[in-house]
Amino acid sequence: MDKHDKIVIKELIADFEYLNKEMVKKLDKFRNDMQEVVYSISRKIGSLDYLFNKYNNKK
Repeated sequence: MDKHDKIVIKELIADFEYLNKEMVKKLDKFRNDMQEVVYSISRKIGSLDYLFNKYNNKK
């Protein structure tokens, strides 16, 4: 393996490390976004549950 090959390998490793960090950032953002979605849906379900119970208790 010559000097050029070693440089190319180091550059590839650096690229993969960078891409890995970027992917982790995007996955963290996606996870946070999904947590917000799940929280929002659960609040809406809770509101619907409350309304159904309120309606059913009036009967």
